[in-house]
Amino acid sequence: MEEDNSIRVQVMTNKSLVGIASIVAAQYEKFAGWLVAGLGASLALLVSNLDKTKDMIQPASVSYAIKIFVAILVAHTAQKILAIVVSSGATSLQSAVGAVMEPPLTMPELSAYLANLENAYPWPMKGMVRSSFNRMRKGELTFFGKLIAQLSLWSAGLAALQIALAIWLVLVISRGLP
Repeated sequence: MEEDNSIRVQVMTNKSLVGIASIVAAQYEKFAGWLVAGLGASLALLVSNLDKTKDMIQPASVSYAIKIFVAILVAHTAQKILAIVVSSGATSLQSAVGAVMEPPLTMPELSAYLANLENAYPWPMKGMVRSSFNRMRKGELTFFGKLIAQLSLWSAGLAALQIALAIWLVLVISRGLP
C-alpha cells in the first residue's frame, strides 16, 4: 500500500500523534506525581522520627534511600518538563487558528504564519523554534506530531525509571529492617 503524503493526511496524522502523546504523557505524569509525593511523605516521616525508629531500621538505609529519592526527584523534574511541553504542544495545536481555517492554509500562508509565530519567541528559544518550523516549511507537516510523540515516550520512560527507583528505594528500606 502506497503512503499518502498529501497535506490533509499529514495534518490529520500530526493531530493524531499529538493527541495520543498528550494522553500518554498526562497519565504517566499523574501516576509518577502520586508516587513521588507518597515516597516523599514516607521518607519525611522516617527522617523526622529517626531517633524513635533507629532500633527498627538502620539509619544508613534511610540515608541511602534519601539518595535514591533525590535521583527520583531529578527524573521526575525532567519528566514534568517533558509533560508540560507535550501538554502545551497539544493545547496549542487544538486552539491554533491556522489549524481550523477552511480551506486549509496554503504553503505560502503557512510559511508566513510560522514566521509570525517564530518572531514571538526570544533567543535562544527562537533558534529551536526556527529549526522546527523550517522542517514544516519544507513540507514535513508531521514533524511536530512526531516530536511531541517522541517527547511523550521519553516522559513515559522517565516515569518507568521513577517506578524502578521507587522499588529499589523500598527494597533498601526493607533490607534495613532487623
